[in-house]
Amino acid sequence: MITEFLSYCSFTYDGTQLSPLFIRKTTGVFSDAVVAWVGPCDVLPSAMVDLEDRLQKQEIRSRKMLHLVGELFDLDLYATIALTRLLAALLQEHLQEFCVKTHRDGDDVYVVESGRFKKLTVSIATATPVSTLFHFGINVIGKGAPVDAIGLEEIGVTDVERFARRLLEALKQEFLGIKIAARKVLSHDLVSRNPLPSGGERYDYNKRAT
Repeated sequence: MITEFLSYCSFTYDGTQLSPLFIRKTTGVFSDAVVAWVGPCDVLPSAMVDLEDRLQKQEIRSRKMLHLVGELFDLDLYATIALTRLLAALLQEHLQEFCVKTHRDGDDVYVVESGRFKKLTVSIATATPVSTLFHFGINVIGKGAPVDAIGLEEIGVTDVERFARRLLEALKQEFLGIKIAARKVLSHDLVSRNPLPSGGERYDYNKRAT
């Protein structure tokens, strides 16, 4: 997985970025990848892939949001949805240093203040003929959103780019760790036919991790 923070971009996420090869057209990267940038969010019902939100004519808006858009070529939709939930859990971990109380409901993260659950994130995943895609948005400014929301700036995150880069790196390491875990196991019927080398020598699977 390649990750990149687009420090030179500040465009609005409007839903059209959730399309095949958007990352390649934007960065030239043609691989499993996640890119991030800071900019407004304004997704109208006509551009939504979430059928429930579309039928309810919901609007997703934010004056300033940290956007993470990912494209994965070897994952099915279930695995990509699981990846967005892992990303939400990683976000919670990174927010611990700011001493805020959070609550996760699936791929949504809320900040709890005086018993109120203020929405911090939005998330969606979808499938295309060639890949799966996800958008994970984190409010930087909560004011002006169509729901009771809060942003990173309001909870003390002053360097959003640094925060984003750390979150991207954490996701990348988890993704690579999952790949290593999948590659280092034998199927049950092969265990007895593949004993360890004499002396208990073990192979370092991390050497081949990409």
